[in-house]
Amino acid sequence: MNDPMPDLLPSHLPPSNLAFATGGGDMGALLRALDWSQHPLGPLEAWSQPLRTAVSLMLGACQPMYVAWGPALHLLYNDAYRVLLGARGEQPRQTFGQPFVEVWADVWEEVGPMLSATLQGNPVHAQDRGFVVHRNGYPEQIYATFSTIALRDEAGQVAGIYCMCAETTAQVLAGQERDNALHELETTNEKLRIAADAGEFGLFDHSLNQCDIVWNAQARTHFGVPPDGPVTHALIDAAFHPDDRERVVARVAALLAAPGDGHYRDEYRTVSAIDGRERWIAAGGRLLRDAAGAPERLVGTTLDITSRKLFEASVRATASEAVAAAEANAKFRTFFEQGTHFGILMTPDGALIEANHVALGAGSYARDDVLGRPFQACNWWSGSPKVAAEIAACVALAAGGERVRCELPYFVAGGGERFIDLVIAPVMGDDGVLLFVVATGSDVTERRQVEERLRLLDAIGEATRVAHDPKTIMGEATRLLGQYLDVTRVAYADVEPDNDRFTIRHDWVTPGAVSTVGVYSLDLFGSRARADMREGRTLLIDDVERELTEQDGAVMFRQIDVRAIICCPLVKGGKLAAMMAVHQRTPRVWTGDEVALVEAVVERCWAHIERLRASEALRDADRRKSEFLATLAHELRNPLAPIRNGLELMRMGADKPGNALRLGGVRTMMERQVGHMVHLINDLLDIARVSSGKLVLQMQPADLRDVIATAIETSTPLIDAAGHGLTVDLPLVPVPVDVDPVRISQVVSNLLSNAAKYTPYGGRIVLTAHTEGDEAVVTVRDNGVGIAPDMLAAVFEMFTQVARSIERANGGLGIGLSLVQRLVELHGGAVSAHSAGVGLGSSFAVRLPLMLAPLVASPGLAPATEAARNGGQRGAQAGALRVLVADDNVDAAATLAALLEIAGHTVRVVHDGAAAVEEAARFQPDLAFLDIGMPFMDGYEAARRLRQLPALEGVMLVALTGWGTEEDRARSRAAGFDRHLLKPALPDDVDAVLAAAVVTATAAARTPA
Repeated sequence: MNDPMPDLLPSHLPPSNLAFATGGGDMGALLRALDWSQHPLGPLEAWSQPLRTAVSLMLGACQPMYVAWGPALHLLYNDAYRVLLGARGEQPRQTFGQPFVEVWADVWEEVGPMLSATLQGNPVHAQDRGFVVHRNGYPEQIYATFSTIALRDEAGQVAGIYCMCAETTAQVLAGQERDNALHELETTNEKLRIAADAGEFGLFDHSLNQCDIVWNAQARTHFGVPPDGPVTHALIDAAFHPDDRERVVARVAALLAAPGDGHYRDEYRTVSAIDGRERWIAAGGRLLRDAAGAPERLVGTTLDITSRKLFEASVRATASEAVAAAEANAKFRTFFEQGTHFGILMTPDGALIEANHVALGAGSYARDDVLGRPFQACNWWSGSPKVAAEIAACVALAAGGERVRCELPYFVAGGGERFIDLVIAPVMGDDGVLLFVVATGSDVTERRQVEERLRLLDAIGEATRVAHDPKTIMGEATRLLGQYLDVTRVAYADVEPDNDRFTIRHDWVTPGAVSTVGVYSLDLFGSRARADMREGRTLLIDDVERELTEQDGAVMFRQIDVRAIICCPLVKGGKLAAMMAVHQRTPRVWTGDEVALVEAVVERCWAHIERLRASEALRDADRRKSEFLATLAHELRNPLAPIRNGLELMRMGADKPGNALRLGGVRTMMERQVGHMVHLINDLLDIARVSSGKLVLQMQPADLRDVIATAIETSTPLIDAAGHGLTVDLPLVPVPVDVDPVRISQVVSNLLSNAAKYTPYGGRIVLTAHTEGDEAVVTVRDNGVGIAPDMLAAVFEMFTQVARSIERANGGLGIGLSLVQRLVELHGGAVSAHSAGVGLGSSFAVRLPLMLAPLVASPGLAPATEAARNGGQRGAQAGALRVLVADDNVDAAATLAALLEIAGHTVRVVHDGAAAVEEAARFQPDLAFLDIGMPFMDGYEAARRLRQLPALEGVMLVALTGWGTEEDRARSRAAGFDRHLLKPALPDDVDAVLAAAVVTATAAARTPA
């Protein structure tokens, strides 16, 4: 913290009376160091025992706590609570012991009712309660958990509040981030889950590090666990059949212990905890490891194969019968034909003697196509000699007594390829002699497709997770998707803000295909594509020539060699944000799974790209902030050097004859440098007010020509000093606008100053104004350094300077143009920048709405304004004032007092609020200048105390402070101040205050007692 506290006890207080105030770190030291005699709580030795006890408990606690005591709830807090105050806690003398409503004015509307309820005897507890606070000078969302209880005084009456609290912002935000991530994951994978459920496949994902287990509904059914609630290891172990449990657990343990990303496949039985049903399950999956090689996730699928197992058992049970008896057995024939799995009976040498309808239907074959043929020579395997050879080897192993399982492709009529999970096993008679070889299986094409899609999405996720720029994400995602789908081209596009143009920043193409990188309009691709994209529908075209006309996009698709397309739009916030297109140069019938895959990929790509862009934006903002702080330090140091030199010249030459002229020039220079510093600070305050929405425009009808003339008068010294020529072309007739003249003059002056700074010596600046329709247009052109094309879009951003260099260090903080834009937009106008390039000058155009009604001649200055303009002189002539100056900045107080004494006034100076109240009671001033941030008692409390003194009923109170928002001014008025001046106060403003005080004092003197 920035305000160390001396650990001292006031010498006039007996230590025995302050035992409750011992310890407590910095806040305990501050409690003992402050003089409480003038505070509403009174001196420490007079504090009641309940207050002492509460304060002692608070100071000794490690958790953030505070005590709010008395009718105004004066706030006392410990070191841990000081951290919650943010920047307000850096100067605890300004908050410690102050009324709660003043310390936390920004949340009083929310906290006040809670404290009122506590004071009425109703304790309050809140968990992760959100507040928007300004504790660091800007609005920020925080969360806190706190409990309040009422404190009673020695008479048993409620006199205060005791609060225990803790800031939980980090925990709440972390929880929100996790919830959002889980929601996004659930949304992007929903279609894949639907596909898996439709195919009766169970999906499981076990996070081994976090013990997080995710199953879909089918997996829960396969294991007989409830459809809702968490899946635990205990539930899984209990679901395994007792005869299979030990073997399955051992296989999984071996998989985890083996190196590499192992594949897992097994068959076992489960017993439902719901109805006791026994199922046979075929499970397959893959073990994934993290970068360090440790097991991280086990993902895969499950399939209910109970009917297949029953079928195999039936075959074995009936195989001992003779083939002729089996042929005659109607029950066997019915069961064999009605089975739901692939079924084949063959002789020991592999000749096929029977095939059920599932096996025949799988390949669209007739029974005569396969009966009597060797199993490996049947049509299912004819598309691949390698697969046929593997079938022959498996049949031979089964004839030798082994049970063989394999997952192989098979071919359907017409040439299509699918996959089967096939088991080839021997059937023995009671005497152990081989009777038949049986082949049973199930189609696993959909399961394999789901697994392949999951592997693809994992690969894309891993590639994008480690990518450091959007181009790499686009490149890897489009390549992996294009190779998986075996297409001609995959392109990713960002949609521009106009919601029409889109930019393909990267595409993956097969060899020989042309790239489509570039900028396009949606209108080029026809009404169907335009409507689908803007309404968030996936565009699906199997054959461009058949489905589209020449006028509806076929020409454009033909130019980029596209005959079939999937184009998935991504809509965010109601607007089209991005697109991913898959192109095929030949017609192609797209499947629903392929469409779902493209939609999932574009969602993930966009999320990762936006994450990288947001990170880059944060880095850029941090870089520009650092540059701004360096520039601010440079700009504030520049005036200080000549000011310090000038002071030294004045010291050395004050007593030497003939130096009056030289010292006059030094004073002029110092005034100019101080004015420069004030201008910089005013720009900073203006941009802060505009950004926070606290700038209030003083709108009035005005002739834009008069406003421009004021701006030219302000900027002429800078333009003349740079040797520039200024050409002005204004309309001959009035240009009526409804504006804040001061702010629009500031806009034009900023543009002229910018042109003067960034134009080489002897340049030309042209200012023109004219009307276009219902707008007034003001243009400032120069032949200066110009703006690079890539910087035009950034010139109005905060802290941006487009011509920064050592040799052209003309000053400025990079906020002038940002302030111009925001002030113009507050007036309902717009500002734009144009430049042909570096060294070719620049042009800025301001557009403001014209006022429809004609202008009425402005009245002359009000008497009060005239009095303020000449008030300093008249006040000095009319009579001397008694003036009190209170400021803890000793130099500021001394210099203001010297100026007032030179003007003939009687002055008293003090340096804290309590001393100001005491001195005012003795001195009885006509006028008091009070600083706000003073020790022991701030300016607000001092003003309230002075207003309570009958002898000072007519005193004029002036707040002299560096805080100047409308909220600050309202607070000073509420405390009893008559005027509010910003530091450093302008001489004219001080003269106006003196003039008004002279009038008030003179009127009071003439009033009969």
